[in-house]
Amino acid sequence: MADSSAGSERFLRGEAAMRRLTGGDPALSRAMAQADEVTPDLARFVVEFVFGELYSRTGLDPQRRHLVTLSCLISLGETEELRVHLGLALNTGLSPDEIVEAILHTAAYVGFPRAVAATRVAREVFIDKGIIGSGDQ
Repeated sequence: MADSSAGSERFLRGEAAMRRLTGGDPALSRAMAQADEVTPDLARFVVEFVFGELYSRTGLDPQRRHLVTLSCLISLGETEELRVHLGLALNTGLSPDEIVEAILHTAAYVGFPRAVAATRVAREVFIDKGIIGSGDQ
């Protein structure tokens, strides 16, 4: 990220939080690099604010913070962003069963189509992570 604020305390805190959350998973880094190619300021805002401020706060542990994030993304129907955050949620220690329960819980509040779409994305992430086999239903 080419901006001069890339060395700021908030940016560095955001980068550190991203590294902790990705657990070596390149999905977020890839998404951030793609955003940086087109809108470097947006990529910087995400690093500084989302990760440098929100994900660095101590009021919620990483698992609870990700349950909130997953619920918001499911509610909005943001399946591409959900894919990234499902991987991050697993990296922070949420179990597949907890993720499934969160998806089921959202069905009552945002509707079955959104929960079904989230289930499809979760299945793909679970396959990619080796949690289930590709032939599992």
